[in-house]
Amino acid sequence: EGARGVTEITVRGAADDDPPPPVPGKLKLTTEISPDVELDYYIMFEGVDGGQSAKWLQIESFSLGFQNSGSTHIGSGSVSADDALISFGSSGHFAELALLAANGKHIAKVQVAAGELVEGKFKAHDVYGFDDVIISSVGVDGGPGATLHSASFDFREFGHRHTTFDELGKGTSTEMAWDFATNKAGAGSFDSPEANAGAG
Repeated sequence: EGARGVTEITVRGAADDDPPPPVPGKLKLTTEISPDVELDYYIMFEGVDGGQSAKWLQIESFSLGFQNSGSTHIGSGSVSADDALISFGSSGHFAELALLAANGKHIAKVQVAAGELVEGKFKAHDVYGFDDVIISSVGVDGGPGATLHSASFDFREFGHRHTTFDELGKGTSTEMAWDFATNKAGAGSFDSPEANAGAG
């Protein structure tokens, strides 16, 4: 303690005897796909084919979010989900989805697959599955420069499967599923496009 009650504090830095930080190259890191890797996204609405008998539709964007009402001092709470939102170009799917939004009919299953074509085969890195789905909104933003359709949907159950591929193409998957109606773990159902992704 210095003069007149002033406390002197010494801050140790990298120049002192502290051990050096770990070198990333020596750490065992989780394999991840960098955010800047371009993945193709496809969606499948069971019973919707855009009038072309096409099972999968390529989409331009996909977003999804969850919130939990709990906190560290009041308990775990319960989870709620935002409607999933997609956007896509001009397609017959829009007319069918607009009708489903109008009549309120449920769709048994919706799948979103994100991946890439490797040697002519589609590898799905992420598959998002939705059960008991209602189309909550549809929209279009069109003009001479571009046409973009959008749709959002609510769902009862959600599942996610992530697959990591090794150098030989062998995949190892991790997955989860949640039933929002019962607030318990669900069964989960996953599907992904065939080798000719987006066509049947």
